[in-house]
Amino acid sequence: MNKWLYLLGLLFIAIRAFPQEDKSVHYSAMIDSVNLKSLLYELASDQYEGRETGEKGQRMAAEYLKDYYEKIGLTQIVDNQWEQTYPLKRESFQKSSANVGEIDFMYIDDFYMYGTKTESLICNNVEWVGYGIQSEKYNDYKKKSVTGKVVLCVSGEPLNGSGISRVTASNELSEWSSDWTLKAKAAERQGATALIIVNRDYDKFMKRARYWFEQSPLRLDRSDEEAGEYSIPVIFISPEMCTKWLTGEDRGSHKMKKQILRGDPPTKGEIKNPLIFHMERSMNNF
Repeated sequence: MNKWLYLLGLLFIAIRAFPQEDKSVHYSAMIDSVNLKSLLYELASDQYEGRETGEKGQRMAAEYLKDYYEKIGLTQIVDNQWEQTYPLKRESFQKSSANVGEIDFMYIDDFYMYGTKTESLICNNVEWVGYGIQSEKYNDYKKKSVTGKVVLCVSGEPLNGSGISRVTASNELSEWSSDWTLKAKAAERQGATALIIVNRDYDKFMKRARYWFEQSPLRLDRSDEEAGEYSIPVIFISPEMCTKWLTGEDRGSHKMKKQILRGDPPTKGEIKNPLIFHMERSMNNF
């Protein structure tokens, strides 16, 4: 565990360190747009190499802010120092793969996951559970027994023809759409051994996230906290991968893909085609 300089926040928030008088009017007048622009352009320059967590550019940016804070007379507020210790980790699954018979799938191109410790996962006893939601108003697990099974669901939540959520009974989406860990917890409560989520916006998501998965950048190590949330493996797959898996055909099925995207059951009963994941995990702590 190393010490990294902790960025104390945006510059204008630093005014909180001064005596608390007329906060809103007095201190807002101290924000100089010209000076603020100069500081912003400095930190956003190529010199700081993107300021990626734990890398050289981030440490340079932290030193720059520390020097500036000292220059304007601020004092340390975290244990009388500018530094705060926190754990980082670099976790990679770059060489992971999966297959259904002779059909091969690759990490990032077809599936991804966060922090699973599973080395191999054989999915040959799979139950479709729609959106994987278990709430007072909507329950995908009603009349289903998934104990000892892998469960398969789609991302998001069900909407009626008018765009009203069947979970909230309004045009506001529930937490089930934004927090996939709720689905992991629900699956585990029902006795499932693993959860596979079809990310219906897989391609769009990967346009934003591919760099993160490919580079495996340093990130905050929340292992202890995450361990308390759920313990079953959770894997995200693309709609195309799902259709190839369920049909056992490399071309997949356009009709089945449409069913999956709608959240409709793609098959009747349990899914028998064995899908096998091979996890190649490497992790370093800092």
